[in-house]
Amino acid sequence: MNQVRGMQWVLKRSFIGSRIIKSCLAAFVTAFICQALNWPPLFAVMTAVVSIENTSVDSVKKGLIRFPASAIGAAFAMLSEDLFGRGALTYGLAASLTLILCYKLKLYDGMVVAILTAVAMIPETYGHYLDSFIIRLGTTLTGITVATLINYFVMPPNYKKIVSRKAEDLTRKTARLIQVMLEPPQGKAHNARLRHMYQECNKTLETSFKLIRFQRSEWRYHFHHTHEIREITYDQRRFEQLQKVMYHIGNLIYSPVNLSVYNEEEQAHIRYFIKILAQKLVEGTTNRETQKAFEEGLQKIDALYNSIVSEQAKGENGHHYLIPQQMILYELLSIYEIIELNDVCSESAKKRFKQHS
Repeated sequence: MNQVRGMQWVLKRSFIGSRIIKSCLAAFVTAFICQALNWPPLFAVMTAVVSIENTSVDSVKKGLIRFPASAIGAAFAMLSEDLFGRGALTYGLAASLTLILCYKLKLYDGMVVAILTAVAMIPETYGHYLDSFIIRLGTTLTGITVATLINYFVMPPNYKKIVSRKAEDLTRKTARLIQVMLEPPQGKAHNARLRHMYQECNKTLETSFKLIRFQRSEWRYHFHHTHEIREITYDQRRFEQLQKVMYHIGNLIYSPVNLSVYNEEEQAHIRYFIKILAQKLVEGTTNRETQKAFEEGLQKIDALYNSIVSEQAKGENGHHYLIPQQMILYELLSIYEIIELNDVCSESAKKRFKQHS
């Protein structure tokens, strides 16, 4: 029992993920089947490892593409060897013709397997070409079938925990970005560091939306509970809110503006508002005192914004463009509206969700 628990602890904390385990298992099973049938296992194992995808659906769809692509590669390998023998021209011609035809037929997901099949098949061909061709198709089909079955039945992909963890991490990173995005530059690396943080957050968003699509696709072929759908839908709403917030953060980061355009009193009001804005994103409205402090800060920012707008309207130059002082407040108030009208990221929002689930 202790040994089993120890192995589980190692697997959870090591670099060995479920996809690596399934790839190794697919390679072993495929090689065993090919050995039993007296077929060369090279192409089958190669295809099996490549065919382990993020979802079971992708394994099936891409497998249907890889099989005809492999047939194309095998056919060109036989044709090239028959015409030119085993030489450099044969390898180059087989790979080139395979790549061109797969591209024209839009078999993009099968290009790698097709080219590997074409190149690796040339030195392994003995006897009649038709027999070798049929055996190669059989080994390729074996690899695709084994990989698809293993991906479906063994450790089915489940991204719920990863998505939830990414949502919490991104919420904290976004709050941190809100707090530092308008501070005056401390050096040349300040803007670069801000933009790097912003880009990393956007990458996390893209990855998270992709994982959500993978999970929904996986549920089409696996049993799942209603609460699991609610959880992934809730996380999707969290990412959608953060995506809207990131849009306004990007407007401020990539514009040459910071708090130095305000006087000291105005800077103090804005810093206080930014602090409670970031706090509200992470924690939500936890008590009346916090809500009261937030409303007081909002009133000061709202009054400052109206004052700047009215002073700009009285200008003699006739210009009514968005000046830096007005732009900063506009973006901050926009972030406030997003958080206030669609509060799904905070701790209080998560508690409400669990109560209704």
